[in-house]
Amino acid sequence: MLLALLIWSESETMSEGFYLGAGIVVLAIFLNGYFQKNRWSFTTGFVDIGG
Repeated sequence: MLLALLIWSESETMSEGFYLGAGIVVLAIFLNGYFQKNRWSFTTGFVDIGG
């Protein structure tokens, strides 16, 4: 998104929905990495610290 802003400047504008959707996708990617790192179990609700 930042690269597109640098290339097209303000001549191309996106709606608020686009930025909301992109933010949700980026947040989901970071949360996935966090939960994979901590091995969160949605079934038990506990963090598996073991190997």
